[in-house]
Amino acid sequence: MLRVLMPSWSLPPNVIGGMDVYVWELASRLKCRVIIPVPIYNLSPGLSVPDNIKIIPIDIGKPSSDLFENIKLFNNVVFASIKDFDLIHANDWLFAPLALRYKKELGKRFILSVHSLEYMRAVNLSEKNTNIERIEKEMFKEADSIITVSNFMKKSLSFLEKEIEVIYNGGPKNTQMKHKHSKNILFVGRLSKQKGVEHLLLAAKEVISYSTDVRFTIVGSGFMKKKLEYLAGVLGIKDYINFTGFIPSDKIDQLYQSADIFVAPSVYEPFGLVILEAMSFGIPVITTKDTGASEQFIDGTDLLLINDHSSTELASKILLLLEDKVLRKKLSSNAAKKLNTVFSWDRCAKETLEVYNKNQL
Repeated sequence: MLRVLMPSWSLPPNVIGGMDVYVWELASRLKCRVIIPVPIYNLSPGLSVPDNIKIIPIDIGKPSSDLFENIKLFNNVVFASIKDFDLIHANDWLFAPLALRYKKELGKRFILSVHSLEYMRAVNLSEKNTNIERIEKEMFKEADSIITVSNFMKKSLSFLEKEIEVIYNGGPKNTQMKHKHSKNILFVGRLSKQKGVEHLLLAAKEVISYSTDVRFTIVGSGFMKKKLEYLAGVLGIKDYINFTGFIPSDKIDQLYQSADIFVAPSVYEPFGLVILEAMSFGIPVITTKDTGASEQFIDGTDLLLINDHSSTELASKILLLLEDKVLRKKLSSNAAKKLNTVFSWDRCAKETLEVYNKNQL
């Protein structure tokens, strides 16, 4: 049976980002052996592990505040201790140096999934990390196969003279949880510039001026948390905003169930798993046109799309949904139907395995 090494920085329920969900959901359904090394401090007890998966806890000692140093230590320990596999499937730049080393020194095949790029995460050109861009350049050159999670992401790699496979992520099975109309707007994600939360706060200011019984729940952690809390105070809306911080994936269902509207105002979002999660709970979604997951949905029929950086447009869409129960129900129902037919982790695993097999020497 094919043996795949698929490193991850964390696993459910202690997920740090959508990439961790991707690794777990994909690995759980692959018809092959999957070895997942993960930092020991990001593991949680009680995780039910399928028979095809072997989790290897990696001890790098006490983690420092320097993420790059932690990743370097992790990659070095993994390389020194794990050699018995057929190919490595790396996601974005984090484990690309590890994959490159395995390929160059041991001749291992290297499959790369691209979820995002450094210029997308940084948003401002002045904030780009040149070390990450250097890693990205080399991983694009050396990868034996490249997978992207959307056509949006594929178009961003149009400069590459390589075949690129588009394999959409799966989504949670539709649950259609019933919830009361509570005028609660929900955001879930990392608090970084890429996610556009500052535009949500500016929109919230406009919404609150029309409807003072509305509340905004912002779930997630990140380097912008204090700045966003300060902005909420400056805007005079801090009493209407609940910054929850990080919430484990197994604890977040109640927030989805109580939300009326889900907002993903990302500046760049090559996919956006949280959009599918919200839809699975029957929540109407507002997101930007630069969102990979929205490629399979129709604006005004399945969800509402806005231009990025447009807080005024976002505010008007929020107010529209708050006032229009029929539209909320229409979007929720249509999105749920498509969610169950288009986005499947089983399909994602099947198509990914085909890439693995196509690349055999």
